[in-house]
Amino acid sequence: MQFVQLFFQKPDIDNMIHDLKKRGVQDAIRINVQDYFEFQDWALRFKVNPNTLKEAIDAVGPKVNNVREYLNKEGFIVAS
Repeated sequence: MQFVQLFFQKPDIDNMIHDLKKRGVQDAIRINVQDYFEFQDWALRFKVNPNTLKEAIDAVGPKVNNVREYLNKEGFIVAS
């Protein structure tokens, strides 16, 4: 939880333009670590905490397939 507090500033939802319906092919290929909502969504999809996801991204980069493989090798059961 400490990572989330240090890495992300809490978003100002009232003054923020963020259309959650705008998801494209790029979201399916790369994890955007700068987008709080997208990062949290990937952590939930992989069923890992944000710190674990950040460690995986630091190790193998932001490509979803690489992160999935890394998490599987580290013993996390990640859905396809």
